[in-house]
Amino acid sequence: RFPHSLHGYFLRPGRPAHPVILRVSRDRDGRSFSARHVAALQDGEVIFSTLASFHVDEPGGELAAPAPTGVTSPQALAGFDFDGITEIRPVDLEEPDGVPCRLWVRIVTPLPDDRVVHACALAYLSDIGSGFGRIARDDLPRGGPSIDHTVWFHRPVRTDRWLLLDLWPVKAFGGRGVYRGAVFEGGGGLAAELAQESLLRAGPPAPRRPWNPSPGRP
Repeated sequence: RFPHSLHGYFLRPGRPAHPVILRVSRDRDGRSFSARHVAALQDGEVIFSTLASFHVDEPGGELAAPAPTGVTSPQALAGFDFDGITEIRPVDLEEPDGVPCRLWVRIVTPLPDDRVVHACALAYLSDIGSGFGRIARDDLPRGGPSIDHTVWFHRPVRTDRWLLLDLWPVKAFGGRGVYRGAVFEGGGGLAAELAQESLLRAGPPAPRRPWNPSPGRP
């Protein structure tokens, strides 16, 4: 059975230098679906909680939203090493202090031919960028800490090849903002969708500086 969706909540800041205990509960094992509830604990407190669902491959018809048109190929764009694992080539980074909403991403190291490994890598890649990156308003940050994050895995995809990550804002209100996104294969096939709610608290204007997500995620 392979993952088809996950819904995660970021509850407390995590510390990368400290160990994490993963507590897994088997919520359901049916004929076609399995569900797991995973809690990540540090120092006895839950810092992250997620529900993940897995599905047996079944035959069926296929329908998908088309990929964006007129997108510059990754070979024609400048890129950079994001974290030693991921390469990013922004498509629409028009301002030096912006955050990309449309970008090519890939894992730089070849990965094994394992659908679960690539699904894990896709979940990691789906948390790059911000749907509010094009918004230039003093009362609305271009991004913020994740509150919750959802991914739907539609079809197997290799994450060590170029994927187009397309993000757009949906709503900002009350210090929170929701954006949605889609992940397309290099050939245009829709591989996954995502939605994220972020903390968008207005504060004093930050100094203008180039977007530099490395080291560490924004």
